[in-house]
Amino acid sequence: MKSTSNSKKTSFFKRIKIKNGNRNLTIIFFHGKNHASQKYNYTYETDGTIRKNYFLDKLGTLGDLFLYDRPEEIIRFNYENGESNCDVNYPDFDIDSHVVNLHKFILNEKVKSPLVLVSHSIGALYALKFAQKFPSKIKHVFLIDPIQYTEKVAKTSVSKPLSESEIVEHLHIINTPKSSRNLVEKSLRALDSNTYSIPYFKPKLECPLTTFFNVDTKSNVHTKFTIPYLEELKKYNSSMTNYFFYDRDHYLNETNPQGLVTKIKKELDST
Repeated sequence: MKSTSNSKKTSFFKRIKIKNGNRNLTIIFFHGKNHASQKYNYTYETDGTIRKNYFLDKLGTLGDLFLYDRPEEIIRFNYENGESNCDVNYPDFDIDSHVVNLHKFILNEKVKSPLVLVSHSIGALYALKFAQKFPSKIKHVFLIDPIQYTEKVAKTSVSKPLSESEIVEHLHIINTPKSSRNLVEKSLRALDSNTYSIPYFKPKLECPLTTFFNVDTKSNVHTKFTIPYLEELKKYNSSMTNYFFYDRDHYLNETNPQGLVTKIKKELDST
């Protein structure tokens, strides 16, 4: 499967063209923290080697695939990887601004509904928020090992701001040019504040919801966080399906890409 990216209008909303992909459905992918969406097509081995896992390519066969990269993430990611194409005008990085701006991107690109939202980790909160804001556009929401953001977790999680010395150190490490210093500094502060300071909202949807969770059998994460989060999701979503993968890592796209896509297809075919 050969994929090409088209980012002529914005570097934050990219269309991935997959040969023989389904053009009757649109899929939007939301990445996790400290990542760019394109990384999800690769597996990063413990020995440092990188191999392609084709997760995005496989996902793109199910629909017209678009990647949404949150600016505060991609700005730092680009500089850390030696790129500097971050000349942007993106005033706010809070979750509500993300939802509004993503909708603008969708309108500008003339993206067709219905939309299928696929997300990983903290990206789940952005997918859920978008689906709540524009319910008539959404066919299905998929959460891949999402952050377990219950009301209790939201109340007890405190994001400690980066100190001025830490900001300076980060800017030095990623060799930020003076012309982009203010933008990158703003993205660093946004990354820090957005991690666990997103205001709690009820995860109630009007469309089907499917979750995929990794269960680490050697830890208590499943019983302490996953089960309470599933109970909260079930409380607000009667149309919900859950899948569990055991000891497969948080990055299920790396450890079981075909399994994920097969189950996503199964759920889409049944709705």
